[in-house]
Amino acid sequence: MYCKHCGFELQEKVNYCPACGKSQLDPVEREPLRPQTEPTPTAPAQPALNTYCLVGFSLSCVSFLLTFFGLTALAGLILSVIGLRQCSVKGERGRGFAFGGILLAVLSLITFALALATMVELITSGELAQLFPAGG
Repeated sequence: MYCKHCGFELQEKVNYCPACGKSQLDPVEREPLRPQTEPTPTAPAQPALNTYCLVGFSLSCVSFLLTFFGLTALAGLILSVIGLRQCSVKGERGRGFAFGGILLAVLSLITFALALATMVELITSGELAQLFPAGG
């Protein structure tokens, strides 16, 4: 003899199943099948990646690697700031790229300014002519 509820093998003349604890004297109570009216839950869609953040970060990286491109750093800084603002307004992704672009652009602009100041100092002091004599 088997349990009407769980299928556990029972000894003869047992009123309760030792596995599930349900009575063997009552008729089997079955849960009614519910139709699936609720849609299966899906993962929420992620917001889009902000293009300004990505382009600003890329320009900042290029300007940082090639120190003498100050305009590229300035463009990267502007695009990163625009992208950061759009991320907060529109709820888009890319804040990390924007912060990275701003940081790299500022560092690149500082390096560009120092290199430019050094070059101007060399030219005005005449030391550049000593380093590269004419007619050598």
